[in-house]
Amino acid sequence: MKTPEAPKLPRPRMPLEQRAKIFVPFDPLKGYQEALRQKELEAEAAHFELAGLEGTDPS
Repeated sequence: MKTPEAPKLPRPRMPLEQRAKIFVPFDPLKGYQEALRQKELEAEAAHFELAGLEGTDPS
């Protein structure tokens, strides 16, 4: 036996200020992205230094 569905009631519209908060990036580890980028830059510098390309202009 199938149960009858409840009538769908329209939801009240969410204020734009609240809605915008949904899409804000969440950063649970403060400073992690910056530290990761710093390590990437260090690794790139070490790579170019080992390859003997430090200070060369690619153009």
